[in-house]
Amino acid sequence: MGKRGNMIMAVVFIGLWSGVSTVMAEELATVNGRTITSEELESKLNMLAPQMKAHYTSSDGKLELLDNLITGEVVFQEGLRQGLDKNKDVLARLEEAKREIMINTMVEKIVNEKIGEEQVKKYYEDRKKDFKQVKASHILVNQEAQAKDIYKQLKGGADFSELAKKHSIDTGTKDNGGDLGYFTQGQMVEAFEEVAFSLKVNKIGEPVKTSFGYHIIKVLEVKDPKKFEEMTSVDISNIKRRMLNEEIDRLKKGAKIVVHKDQIK
Repeated sequence: MGKRGNMIMAVVFIGLWSGVSTVMAEELATVNGRTITSEELESKLNMLAPQMKAHYTSSDGKLELLDNLITGEVVFQEGLRQGLDKNKDVLARLEEAKREIMINTMVEKIVNEKIGEEQVKKYYEDRKKDFKQVKASHILVNQEAQAKDIYKQLKGGADFSELAKKHSIDTGTKDNGGDLGYFTQGQMVEAFEEVAFSLKVNKIGEPVKTSFGYHIIKVLEVKDPKKFEEMTSVDISNIKRRMLNEEIDRLKKGAKIVVHKDQIK
């Protein structure tokens, strides 16, 4: 249910290794005259996921990692010998990789420069009223006619939880009556939020369409915003994601974008 725009934020939290090894670069191996240094080994080690990194930190593990680097270098050099560096498919993939690295690095730069701890706190305090928490349930179906029929049943007194269990196609929530838990603005798609944050407690909104289908929403509870000191790491991450999305929206507004929707079939 999260915004697609949030996908770009997920790239940031994966992270790119940007540290510089303090180990003096020493020659560990050569492959047809190309040197593999201790700095390169440490760099590769630091790029590994924590669970993998633990395996390679011992002397035997580093020897294994060095052998992997040697293997990769041998294959790379063979690719050069066969002229793959001039292959159209390879060049296209290299260009795409370059774009991805540029995007990731630019997003990382925005986060480092504009979404620091003090900036997050100020953003939150300035917009605190926007961070009330809503607890809601929903019933998600594919067809508008079915959504309207379910809404009519609910207005007639039918049990929301039972209808969610029976009809909702949201497999993650249907078994618990459609309960989505608590969320703040920016965590759901816009059309869904417009309804959820406008409803009073125990009220049910008319069906609303999103890219997921048709939702019937019931608000169960509303909480006032937390004090900043009470925010969890998840709360902070959501604020950072919201700040990043707003910064990217600002860049998009400043760009000349032409979309030919009629060409999408």
